[in-house]
Amino acid sequence: MQKPAYHLSSAWWRQRWVSNQTLIAVKLTTVLLLLGLLQAHANGISQTITFSGDKVPVHKVFDEIKNQTGYNVFGSKELLQNTKPVSVKAVNMKLEEFLEITLKEQPFNYEISDKTIILSDKKEGVNISPMFPPVVNPPVSGVIRDAEGNPIAGVNIVIKGTKRGVVSDAYGNFKIDAKEGEVLVISSINYGTKQIRLGDGNAPLIVALDRSVSQLDEVQYIAYGTTSKRYSVGNTGTVKAVDIEKQPVQNPLFALQGRVPGVLVTQNTGFANGAFTVQIQGRNSIARGSNPLIVVDGVPLAFELFGANFLSGPLNGGDNFKSSNNPINFINPSDIEAIDILKDAEATAIYGSRAANGAILITTKKGKPGKTKINIGVQQGWSKVGRKVGMLNTRQYLDMRYEAIKNDALSITDYPNYDLRSWDTTRYTDWQKELIGGTAKNTNLTASVSGGTPTISYLIGGTLNRSTNVFPGSYANKTGNIHFNINTSSLNQRFKLSLTGSYAVNNNGVPSKDLTKAALLLAPNAPRLHNEDGTLNWAPNDAGRSTFNNPLGGTVFKYYEHAINTLTSNAQVSYSILRGLTIKSSFGYNNIRGNSFTASLPSAYPPEDRNNIGTGRNSAFNNMNSLSWIAEPQLTFTKIFGNISLDALAGSTFQKDKAEVTTINAEGFVNDLLVRNLASATFINAGYANTIYRYNALFGKLNMIADGKYLVNLSIRRDGS
Repeated sequence: MQKPAYHLSSAWWRQRWVSNQTLIAVKLTTVLLLLGLLQAHANGISQTITFSGDKVPVHKVFDEIKNQTGYNVFGSKELLQNTKPVSVKAVNMKLEEFLEITLKEQPFNYEISDKTIILSDKKEGVNISPMFPPVVNPPVSGVIRDAEGNPIAGVNIVIKGTKRGVVSDAYGNFKIDAKEGEVLVISSINYGTKQIRLGDGNAPLIVALDRSVSQLDEVQYIAYGTTSKRYSVGNTGTVKAVDIEKQPVQNPLFALQGRVPGVLVTQNTGFANGAFTVQIQGRNSIARGSNPLIVVDGVPLAFELFGANFLSGPLNGGDNFKSSNNPINFINPSDIEAIDILKDAEATAIYGSRAANGAILITTKKGKPGKTKINIGVQQGWSKVGRKVGMLNTRQYLDMRYEAIKNDALSITDYPNYDLRSWDTTRYTDWQKELIGGTAKNTNLTASVSGGTPTISYLIGGTLNRSTNVFPGSYANKTGNIHFNINTSSLNQRFKLSLTGSYAVNNNGVPSKDLTKAALLLAPNAPRLHNEDGTLNWAPNDAGRSTFNNPLGGTVFKYYEHAINTLTSNAQVSYSILRGLTIKSSFGYNNIRGNSFTASLPSAYPPEDRNNIGTGRNSAFNNMNSLSWIAEPQLTFTKIFGNISLDALAGSTFQKDKAEVTTINAEGFVNDLLVRNLASATFINAGYANTIYRYNALFGKLNMIADGKYLVNLSIRRDGS
């Protein structure tokens, strides 16, 4: 009987041991679950915040919460319009306690749910469900990017009229269960709100949000970076694309006239593509001029060479800004995103000696992710001389002349005095109407195509422009321009590449002299410009000598033609080595090829002088080729230490420019039709000149912002040429 008893006892003990083992496992599982719940509760509720500030905008507080805890804020943009600035000082404060202190006087309620802070209006008593409904196999997906193509995390995507929504992840991606015809409301603090109606199909959406900031927080381009007016230390000025587009200008420099304090922009002539004089805060040098440095898309344009200004001729109009051949002349104003002007030493120090007279930074428009956009623009304009100078009529003029001769105790026979003795004293001509009273016509055609994906975007555009002037004749300036931009990046946004370029062709046929002076100095009873047969009138006297220096002689029979091709290109590449540490470089290449032709014919002079001007017919051919390249490798470091934001930059510049100029002067042509044929000349004189310019530099800068109100900017540069 003992054996069965032993058998039963063994089974009972085995069963009891199994039961104890199961109980231990259950207890252990319970403990682990409890610890997990406590840990989740600690992570969700016991997040701590370290932050201090005085009168800080609420959206800045939300940004800091997101940076330190990863919590997103969900609420409409309208809720933040009437918020009050907060003052707080917190060190390792729990998130709930921090929110209770900072948001207790704000016009909205808040609730924490699943790593999200949900805002609702106190007045309307809106009760937002603490958690979005679970999304099962969402048919609609997309990505949220900013204007530069960078992903935006924490963006709220809500189906309009419902409480169903999601939040974009760290890469800007989202998925949501929505039906055809429903409207997605996409919003985020510091960004504008967009509404998208869903169509048929499940194609991924690409949404670009523009920043919604105050004027103090608008992006402002500075040397080798960006800032905002709030944190700008230097004396700078900005003209945005919206201001440029309001003006029907042909040259970007026109857009600066009267818009930026301390910047004087003067066109030296009335010709299209004529030279400009630009002075930033006055003239700084008598001998070297006051030309500022021009930087396009972060790459300085190099025009230290005489070749870049060799072909200007009558386009210069005197002391000039080298702009008659400057590539800036051929940049379509509608392709420009912003023009920033750096005026003082703090703003320009990092550019070194080249920016001693200030700097003008031009940022062109870039392609943006999204659907393909096609823009076509047609602009037609007319212009006339706005105000004429009040002049004497014939009777008043003659009375003045007689009075002047009388006061000098002279006789009208003492000098030729053709206006009193030879010309019709009853004739009257309004020379301002005759010589500068025409109507200038400007026709501008633009077209562009842009679009792309989150990893590659593009913009391609072109411009055709034809401009005439107010002078007699069919003179016209014709310009064609092609502009492109391609941006690409890796999926994780660590590698970025941007390519920008433009090619312009310009043919400028202008009079060889400005007729404005003649329009103001000719006597009102001077003879007419043309004879009955259409030839120029020189008003010969009985001896056959001319009594009238016809102002059209220097335009009809003195030719000036100016043609130029310009290639401007740059590339910018960057790679994020570590978080906050980026290596990048910019490369630029510019090439100008131009030629000009001038000719002087005997018919341009009075008949009696045509045998006294040497060989009579002469012409000049000028050819120029100017090229430059520049490379600027850089290393940037960005870091936030508590309430201190630090930006550092170190880099170098390598630049080389070269210009070649060939001139040929020819004389002795037997007739006017052969002045372009060098083989028909009896005398030829040729010349050649070239010059090379090299420039190297090392530079660095350090920008620090403490507590959002203490700013330190340090710049250093060592350059040589």
